[in-house]
Amino acid sequence: MLIGKWDEAMYYVLGDPTTKPKGYDPMTEAALLWEKDNYVPKTRYNLSPFAISLNEIMPGLLVKLPPTDSRLRPDQRHLENGEYEYANAEKLRLEQLQRQVINPQLSFLSFKLVCLVDMLSVFFPISFLGC
Repeated sequence: MLIGKWDEAMYYVLGDPTTKPKGYDPMTEAALLWEKDNYVPKTRYNLSPFAISLNEIMPGLLVKLPPTDSRLRPDQRHLENGEYEYANAEKLRLEQLQRQVINPQLSFLSFKLVCLVDMLSVFFPISFLGC
């Protein structure tokens, strides 16, 4: 049986403690499985070193990653290296590039919608379309 709290410590007790006599303390026979490490170095976003390591690119992984993987973003790399000004500048640059790509697409879609409404107005009265 498992005993404990997921964010403090977990213990294992062999058998079913509910079948033991009244007043039995299962912690007397408990084996420690996991305990929270009280020393965790602070990072800017209160991430543990383990959480930060999950985003690292290991040797051999780079060739397997799709080009859209967030670990390949230059602003993400700068942020993880503590280069916050470079990260912000790179993020703004990428957002600007995305806006330049999206805006022509939106204007093209709005043009198509206007053409569709014009075509439908031939077959349906304007009041039906709500225009």
